[in-house]
Amino acid sequence: MSLPSTLQGLTIRFVIPPRPTCRSLSLLSSTPRHVGPATSRVHSALRLAPATPHHRTLTTWIKSQSRVSTIFTVLVLLGVTSTAYGLYQFYETFHMWPPAVRSDLRAGIKAKHNGDLGLSERYLRRALQTALNEPETLGDHVHLKLSGIAVALGGVLEDAHRIRDACDVYRAALGLLLDPSSLPPLEPAAEPDVAAAEALEQRPRTLPLLTPEDHLRAASTAHHLAELLAEYKDPTWTPREAREQEERWRTCAVEEVIRAVRGTAPPSTAAQSSGSAQTEKSEEVQTMLSELDLPVWIRRTDVSAPLEALGRFYLQEGKVEYAVPLYLEALQILIPPVLSPQAQSREPSVIERCRGAQIMNNLSEVQLAGRQGPTPTARAAAERWARHALETARRALAEAPPIESQSWLPRWLGGGDEEQEKELEEGLATCLETVIAALFNLGSLLEMSGNITEAQGMYTQSWEEARKVNMKEGMREARAALRRLERDASKSKGDSGK
Repeated sequence: MSLPSTLQGLTIRFVIPPRPTCRSLSLLSSTPRHVGPATSRVHSALRLAPATPHHRTLTTWIKSQSRVSTIFTVLVLLGVTSTAYGLYQFYETFHMWPPAVRSDLRAGIKAKHNGDLGLSERYLRRALQTALNEPETLGDHVHLKLSGIAVALGGVLEDAHRIRDACDVYRAALGLLLDPSSLPPLEPAAEPDVAAAEALEQRPRTLPLLTPEDHLRAASTAHHLAELLAEYKDPTWTPREAREQEERWRTCAVEEVIRAVRGTAPPSTAAQSSGSAQTEKSEEVQTMLSELDLPVWIRRTDVSAPLEALGRFYLQEGKVEYAVPLYLEALQILIPPVLSPQAQSREPSVIERCRGAQIMNNLSEVQLAGRQGPTPTARAAAERWARHALETARRALAEAPPIESQSWLPRWLGGGDEEQEKELEEGLATCLETVIAALFNLGSLLEMSGNITEAQGMYTQSWEEARKVNMKEGMREARAALRRLERDASKSKGDSGK
């Protein structure tokens, strides 16, 4: 069977060697100071001190107060400087936004931080409408700015537990990204100006073509919308309609990821010569995103997530033939084949390898879920994938840099990048879960093949790894498997003794 028509012609050729995997653990789906004798301290003090005890005490007090005063002064200066820098940063933010939307954006984000979600919504909606009325004033990155305001608004609605309204905002943002000519009609201003209204009506109501960054924004937005729809059940939809809506946006996310990858050409000589200009442009985009205080999901650059999510969706639907290519493509994006140009140009990060190991482990579910069931060939392939997942995850954990948070310092004083540290922690957690799951899956596969002794060893390792991180679910499943083997062994001995 082939992929759905919406994905035909968009699938990238796979280079991953066909080494299938193992059943994913659905439960886990990854020198003290030396102090001399008291007499020596007294003798030393007597030799160094002036003749008068009173003078000695006064001198010691003055020196002590001097040290306290110095430390206090440094702390005060640090506090004043940090406060001044924070105020400067706040009032200088949003400088790349046009004046017409800048004040509303600043007020909306401030209200969000103050916990006034209703006020934040009103400001952000007004900023979005102003930007839609005058998109030409946004300058560069029009799509990123328009969708960024919409995503910020959707995040506020999610915080207010208004999931249906948030989904509507995300759909509207995707409408603009997928069809740049679909700008909504102008809304009249509160105080209409006839001349200004006529000038606005004469302006073109189309947006520029999408860049690869815009396609990635569309992919991440569609992916998040599908995740929301999978949890939120619209009462006006039947179960079938709900699944169709989820499939629609998951497919859309995959299509946009592929368009983004295809639209990203390798840098030419001219582009390399203007590296400083490209760096400034990239920094401008990052500054713009940070100013909007976007949700975490929109800032992640892992483009494999939509493919993996759609593959999981098809697996749940029983469409294994659709799930396999998507899982393999997601794996190829995270960990390119050794001989590919992507592998030659860069080394996968720890986070990417952890996610890749998770996909390797999950691919076993696809192999064992085939129509022919867990045949010896499928079990052997699944075991190879599980061992590969275990090896990849363990190597990533061994090579991971230490996480030393310095977030109590301002970043301009050498403080750590809190967001990067958080992402690394999440990646390492994925690796740990994958190790536990892969060990358990290997135990299951070895048990199916009759290798009870090896299976018991894998279950024991899985329990030990789960105990290290206090993963109760993993400990429970591994313990249950070990008890099952013990019961089977006791039963076999009893039967043989009769």
